[in-house]
Amino acid sequence: MDKGFLDLSELGSFTASAVENDTVSFVATYEDGQVFTCNQAFCRLTGYSKNEISRMRWPYDFTPPEISTDMYRLVDAVACDAAPYKFEKETVRKDGSRVPVDIFIHKFCDVLGKPKYFYAFITDISEHKKLENELKESEAKYRELVQSANSVILRMDVAGNVTFFNKYAIKFFGYTGEEILGKNVIGTIVPETESSGRDLSALIRDIGIHPELYVNNENENMRKDGKRVWVSWTNKAIRDAAGNIIEILCIGNDITGRKEAENELIKARNELEKRVADRTSELTRLNEALTNEIKDRTVAEQALIDSEQRFRATFEQAAVGIAHVSTDGDFLRVNEKFCEICGYTHDEFVGLKFHDITYRDDLKKDLESIDRLLAGDIQTYTMEKRYIKKDGNIIWIDLTVSLVRDAEGNPKYFISVIEDITERKHVEEEVRKSQEMLRLVMDNIPQAIFWKDINSVYLGCNAIFAKFAGLEDPEDIVGKTDYDLAWKKDEADSYRKFDRLVMDHDTPVYHIIEPQLQADGKEAWLDTNKIPMHDTNRNVVGILGTYEDITERKKADEELKKAKSDAEMYVDMLSHDIGNMNQAILGYLELALDVIDPKGDDRKLLTKPIEIISYNTRLIENVKKLSRIRECDLQASEMDIGEILSEIKEKYAGFPGRDITINYAPVKGFKIIACEMLRDMFDNIIENAIRHSTGPLTINIWLKKISIDGKKYYKVAIEDTGPGISEELKGKIFSYMGKEMIKGGRRGLGLHIVKTLADVFKGKLWVEDRVPGDYTKGARFVVILPATYEM
Repeated sequence: MDKGFLDLSELGSFTASAVENDTVSFVATYEDGQVFTCNQAFCRLTGYSKNEISRMRWPYDFTPPEISTDMYRLVDAVACDAAPYKFEKETVRKDGSRVPVDIFIHKFCDVLGKPKYFYAFITDISEHKKLENELKESEAKYRELVQSANSVILRMDVAGNVTFFNKYAIKFFGYTGEEILGKNVIGTIVPETESSGRDLSALIRDIGIHPELYVNNENENMRKDGKRVWVSWTNKAIRDAAGNIIEILCIGNDITGRKEAENELIKARNELEKRVADRTSELTRLNEALTNEIKDRTVAEQALIDSEQRFRATFEQAAVGIAHVSTDGDFLRVNEKFCEICGYTHDEFVGLKFHDITYRDDLKKDLESIDRLLAGDIQTYTMEKRYIKKDGNIIWIDLTVSLVRDAEGNPKYFISVIEDITERKHVEEEVRKSQEMLRLVMDNIPQAIFWKDINSVYLGCNAIFAKFAGLEDPEDIVGKTDYDLAWKKDEADSYRKFDRLVMDHDTPVYHIIEPQLQADGKEAWLDTNKIPMHDTNRNVVGILGTYEDITERKKADEELKKAKSDAEMYVDMLSHDIGNMNQAILGYLELALDVIDPKGDDRKLLTKPIEIISYNTRLIENVKKLSRIRECDLQASEMDIGEILSEIKEKYAGFPGRDITINYAPVKGFKIIACEMLRDMFDNIIENAIRHSTGPLTINIWLKKISIDGKKYYKVAIEDTGPGISEELKGKIFSYMGKEMIKGGRRGLGLHIVKTLADVFKGKLWVEDRVPGDYTKGARFVVILPATYEM
């Protein structure tokens, strides 16, 4: 090819138009990187004109200097005529700016394996990168909010095992994350029984079963050092898409001070009651003199004063807001913490009602609960509501209210305990926004996304998948199977087959090319990826799948396949005619050899042409095989290497005119995804050993499973006792070398086909001495093929 800059029109009007107007950038270069054509998308991507680009080298003139070495290595590593190699890099525009891109590069070589030119399709992924970064920032913000909250935040499974513990919880309880995660709350942060004797083990079990009954609860906890503390918990169930409880989210606040104050109040009341009882009993029983009675009364009064002082100190120093409110709603008494929460002074609360600081939308529910308290229907109530602070700001509080009655049971006043939960509410709102952002991202990416449980029942999907399935809302997918959707039954059968393959073997499967009848009647082709989903114990609990509609690409492939099929038809016709002529010539020469029966050098005049024509016949067959290799991926199916080797052993066991022994112990279950030419691969190795040896020959075959870097492979070793292969020829034997091959004593394309097939099957192939260091004792061919899965 003349190394001049070509216009795309010289490549054919249809191809040129398709490539020139494609939104994906296209560029083609000679082996040295000199650009000989590109499309307009590439010009827009780089900022250069075609005239400028024609004098440049790709990728080298478009690569940031700090990654140029890496880029050279990637380009050099691209195999000849193999599947396009994909990688992600940055390209430098004319103005110096950098753009992240996906690059699909292909190396085209001549029949000798020498590179002729490269071509690449390049996609701008700036927006994709931007979305990735925004999602990471959203997740980081959510985690930062949870970790910086001034409350205990933890999650536990339904059995009480801790799955998350925020920084405040670590500080409060004294455990490190490693010490607490995975441990049960009983025996770590929750004692088995409370100081009062309450069974906390039973409480935790019941929370895991009926969390809705414990939206708010208080219980005694313990720190790592054994110290008992009291915590007010807000519990909420976390459910999966099917509505099953999988975890409990617990948010706690330290109320140890409040509890101690309450206990002091109870103790003071009990002490007072005891003193009064003792005093009454003493007066009734003894009827002492008036002087002693006055003295005892003075002592009792002083005790009351002391008790009131203790109560006042506890009331004022409580860590939560406390207010006494009349039955008409007037504030009678408030502590310092309540003043701090609301922003008013003690004096400013005089004349205020709780209605005045309650957010209007929350007042109705509050009044309804007060009516029930006054009626005796309930003893206490708790609710979350909003207060309007003195400065006009709105805050969220957790309110607990109880009613104090006199000796006759008449209502006296309410006791309200108030805790500021504004920060917690902010955290909950940020979590909600983060979840909404995740859904927004899922519903706007161009790929369909879905996830299923272990039984292939759908748990969720994104908007584009719901559209293909004919559903109005992604939530409608929950509980359905593939048989409930628009697809054909055989398509649903195939989808579930690959589901089971992924889940049973805990192995991802990528690029499944499969059909789908969509809800709008479109017969689509999909490129599907499926990966297993795991629980916290790494057990497979379902699959996550994505797919892309490749219908247009598939149509283009079919058109290309048809064009190739037409070309191959002419090659087959030509091969057939040449083969018939070869057979006719061979027949006449063999007849002449029998009739004339020449001797010595005269006999060679006939045997040599016979040998050449036989070689030509094999060469034509091998050329046809090479043309079929390109379709191997399209005809792939499940094949068993062990069964193929058994068949080949039987084929050559009775080779006419030769003493040949083939040793192979048949095995099964070595399955891979390949085409029928897998058989030609091993057939050519054994046929080559027989054809290039004389006299008795022993061939040994081994097949076993191996692991390389954690991945499963099958290793096939085929060794013979023939003349062997010299070190010089080992480096050339798998390439087509023309005259050089003939001089080396080997002809045709047999081993070149074997190497090409090994590359197609993503395997490895090499030859070594059967006896290390002495090639004359025979050769050993080793084939490594990736295992799809083990049976």
